[in-house]
Amino acid sequence: PQTSVLVGHHSTLRRWLLPDWSSEKNPGPRDIAKAASELGVPYTLVTGLTASDQHIDNVLATPETVVGHEKFERIEAVFSGAGETLSAALAALIATGLDLSVAASEALHYLDRCLDEGFRPGMGHVIPDRLFWALPETEEGEEGDEGGPDMNADFFEMPINETKH
Repeated sequence: PQTSVLVGHHSTLRRWLLPDWSSEKNPGPRDIAKAASELGVPYTLVTGLTASDQHIDNVLATPETVVGHEKFERIEAVFSGAGETLSAALAALIATGLDLSVAASEALHYLDRCLDEGFRPGMGHVIPDRLFWALPETEEGEEGDEGGPDMNADFFEMPINETKH
């Protein structure tokens, strides 16, 4: 197999892995994990499962069991790059030696903050802010950063050329 952990949104994985699903009830994470297992993938992280009270559930599953799940509040926006952000974070955390279930939980929490801090360039989809952690924390009512450089200064002022010709 090309991957050990398949990461995807529930509706996408359902269409790809279970195109002939005939039951009225949507397939669960273990059903999707069973279909992925038949293709050689031992673990499946299914995202975007609708839960109650405006929440989204994300489940890490094998064909035999649910390894872990994380529930987050639904953010009303259309995102571009959420799956890529989650996959990259999960791969990086696994590469550092974290256990898969812990890495999946950490990656999902990271994604939630990225989406919460996301931004919309123009009128398109919201893009996750992957560098939310690098920005200084601002308090309510704070106008701006007082300690920064004077933005009114002329930074491009050229020194007078004193060379005589």
